[in-house]
Amino acid sequence: MPFGPPQIFPPVPINEPGAPGSNAAPVTSPGTGSSFFQPSQPEEVLETGSGEVSFESGIVSSQFTGSPSAALALGTEKDAPLEPITYSPPINFASPNVSVAPAPAPAFNPATLALTLYLNGGNYNAGTGTWTGTPSAGSSGAHNGSSSGTNPIAGAPLNGIQTVSFDGLTEYLLTGLPLSAFITAAAFSGWALINCTGASNYSPDYYNNPCIFCDITQGYFNIGVRRASAVPGPAAFQGVTTNANAEAAMSGSTWQLLQWYYDGIDLWVRTNSGTWTSQASTNVSNVTFDLVIGVNYTGGLFYNGLIASLGLSNIAFSQATFDNIRMGLNAQWGLSL
Repeated sequence: MPFGPPQIFPPVPINEPGAPGSNAAPVTSPGTGSSFFQPSQPEEVLETGSGEVSFESGIVSSQFTGSPSAALALGTEKDAPLEPITYSPPINFASPNVSVAPAPAPAFNPATLALTLYLNGGNYNAGTGTWTGTPSAGSSGAHNGSSSGTNPIAGAPLNGIQTVSFDGLTEYLLTGLPLSAFITAAAFSGWALINCTGASNYSPDYYNNPCIFCDITQGYFNIGVRRASAVPGPAAFQGVTTNANAEAAMSGSTWQLLQWYYDGIDLWVRTNSGTWTSQASTNVSNVTFDLVIGVNYTGGLFYNGLIASLGLSNIAFSQATFDNIRMGLNAQWGLSL
């Protein structure tokens, strides 16, 4: 029905505590509140305390004193009956206590860095032996792993993402590019997220152990694994140049994040969030030979295990940046290394 001129009704007691016939509990916390809303279907009056109600052109305005326990919900008829009910829990209109947790910060994305190689297991095609590079702020989007003729296979997924499985016998990949496309003689950084299931050799000579990265035929740049002793046991991570041998302990048959960098003075390595260790080093002697993945310089000692992610850069990243990389990879792969 259409509404006539605004009508103001006198104050109406609404279930005031202590009034005759009232079933409302006494109110102990003072407060004030107001609400303005378009009426809909006739509903119940919801209030403890006292107040007054007016209708103006179909808009309901309620002014409260005392401690209101809920908003008024009134019908469209201006003479709709007011039926008081007690409602719980109370709603504080004057100062609602609402706490909203901030959204979590997004995980660090290594692709924001200037990477020369960035390989993620989900981008490996076992049928062709092509490991497509992930684009970054550097040249990594144009650098891939390619078939050697004896290619690794698709590995078990990690956090729903495919990994790459190397058999430790014959499987490795080429890049078709010299070391100079990935590192400089005076600076480099990198990481390998791996699950090494076995190390086939123990040699004090860094180039005579299975490698994750190596320059073929020469071994001027070697990132690899070896047994911690001459007898089978946990592997040790070996990250080296021709002129230094820096190692960090690594557990076998579990996921480990290996990180390394060379700043022109020292070669630094670590595992997971562990302590960085270093060895003084001169520059890499030669960066003209091709980089390969999964085998040492002789082509006879092969990496054995899974690889989820590989990264290289021709910049010496800070240790804080490596912490960000670690946290980003943990988020991507569902780890807590």
